[in-house]
Amino acid sequence: MQSALLKVARDEKIEGALRSNAIVALSRIGDQSQRELLVSEFMKPQPTLWKIDELGSPWSEAQKTLNGYKTKEIAAQLLRFLNAPNFFKQGYYEKRSVIYRLSSFGGALSSTQLTAATKRVIKYSKDDQESEAMLHALSRKTPHDTVRLIEELPTGNPKDHDTLRTDFIIYVVSRTDTRRARKFTKRLFRSSDERERVAIIAGFAKSALSPIDRSPFPELGLPIRPDLSARYFPQILQAFQTDTSREVRTLAFYALSNISDIPHNTDYDEKNADDKTYVAQWQAWWKAHKAHQSYKSK
Repeated sequence: MQSALLKVARDEKIEGALRSNAIVALSRIGDQSQRELLVSEFMKPQPTLWKIDELGSPWSEAQKTLNGYKTKEIAAQLLRFLNAPNFFKQGYYEKRSVIYRLSSFGGALSSTQLTAATKRVIKYSKDDQESEAMLHALSRKTPHDTVRLIEELPTGNPKDHDTLRTDFIIYVVSRTDTRRARKFTKRLFRSSDERERVAIIAGFAKSALSPIDRSPFPELGLPIRPDLSARYFPQILQAFQTDTSREVRTLAFYALSNISDIPHNTDYDEKNADDKTYVAQWQAWWKAHKAHQSYKSK
C-alpha cells in the first residue's frame, strides 16, 4: 500500500489531484517523505497539483498534512508574489490562486504584514470574494485590526466594494466581540446607507431561526451570533420605532420577536399591527432581562 502510494505521489505524469490525495494518504499513515513536495507546490506562482480557484477545495486537505511545517516560508513567498508590482495585472486564476493560498497561510504572517496584504487586495482586486478571503484571514489573526479596516471601507459606491460593508462586513463585525466592534455595530444602526441597516437587523432577525425559517428574509444580512443579539435589543427597538425604512422596521419586528419570543410566531402587518402594545411588552422584557451579564452593553 505505502509503496503504491509513493509511486503515485512521485509520478509527474499522473493527474495532480491523484498525486495530492496519495500524499495526504501517506501522511495519515505516518509517512511524511513527500512533505517537501507539498511545500514546493504551495510556494509556486501557480501549483501543478491543484487548480486553486475556490476555498475549501482538495488543496486544503494537503495543507492540513503540513501541520505547520514551513508555513512561515510559504506565507512569506506568497506575500512576495502579492506585493509584486504587476501582480494584479495577471490572469484570473493566477491571481486568485495566490490570494486564496495567502488567506489560508496568512496566520503565519505578522499582524502588520497581514493587514497590509489585506488592504492591498481590497484596493486593487476587482473581486469581492478575494477581499473577503483576506478579511476572514485577518479576522482570525487580529479582530481589532479587522474592524479598523472595515471602518475605513467606503460605503454606497458600487466601484468601491459596496457589498463588503453590507453583508460580509457585518458578519465579521457582529461576531468580533471587542469594544471597537461593538461601537461600530451600534453605528451601523444609524448608517445613512439603508442597505447597511437592513443587513445588520436582518442578521439579528435570522439569528434565532433555522436555515429553513430564514428563507423568507432578504439574502442581505447573515445570521448574527445569538448570544450577541440581545445586547443590541435597545438599538433594534429604536429602529422599529423610528427608522424611515419599512423593510428595516419589519425586520426589526422579527428580530425583537425572535430575541424575546414576544409576540410568539406572529407575522407582521404594519397596517394592522398594535405597535404600542408590542413596544410596551418589549420594553418590559428588556427591563427584566438587561441585567443578565450576556446582555450587558460593554
